[in-house]
Amino acid sequence: MKKILLLVLVFLSVQTYGVVIIQNFTPESLNSGDATFFNGSPTLSSDGSGSFLDLPTTVSNHSKLMEVALLDAGTLPTDTPTTIRLDLNIDSLTADNDLLIVLTDGVDALGIMRFDNGGGGMHPQEGAVSTVDTIGAGLTTLGDIRMPFSSQYSIEWVLDTTTSVKGIMSGVEAIPSPSPSRVINRDAALNLVFMNNNNTELYRIRSFTATVTNDALDPVPEPSTYLMLLLGLSGLLYRRQR
Repeated sequence: MKKILLLVLVFLSVQTYGVVIIQNFTPESLNSGDATFFNGSPTLSSDGSGSFLDLPTTVSNHSKLMEVALLDAGTLPTDTPTTIRLDLNIDSLTADNDLLIVLTDGVDALGIMRFDNGGGGMHPQEGAVSTVDTIGAGLTTLGDIRMPFSSQYSIEWVLDTTTSVKGIMSGVEAIPSPSPSRVINRDAALNLVFMNNNNTELYRIRSFTATVTNDALDPVPEPSTYLMLLLGLSGLLYRRQR
């Protein structure tokens, strides 16, 4: 009996460590302290599709709109690759829809700017964080990947000995070429920075979710896997009792 219980505990502990953290950011949570805003106060409201947060416009191009603390220093494992995935639902209330989102460790920045020109696409970009608490306009573009535009899309960063980034929009993956030269320090505190491309843009945040996964560990199994395990163990217990 003890061996069977130990097997269950080992199975559950090994199988559920794939996901390090899942964090849901809502308009309410962002407005209540989950985010820092740089150009005045955002507007929290709702419509038939639910609540939303309108970010204020800026006086200049390539400016920070919002910064979100994602992970504290020392949170991530240091010996295995880690994937950080953002699933976003963010629209624009103006003609321009060129939102840039970067992951930064306070020194380096690596992210993707989506754009709606010519049917849509993504610009993977990298650069350095300046000492005046902004990300400079001189970010390096790592490619011009065309894909159908959507307000719902995803960004993935893989942190290893190098750092890679890709965007996923309308089922198409945007992978930069050449590869980024910047390496995000996984031991540092990691933040997400939301930036505009020009000062006429007005963004409406519906929601976004950050999922951090340790790639060296098994993902959480399907419920059917647990069911099969429990049925098998029940049979063993029944047999032992007989």
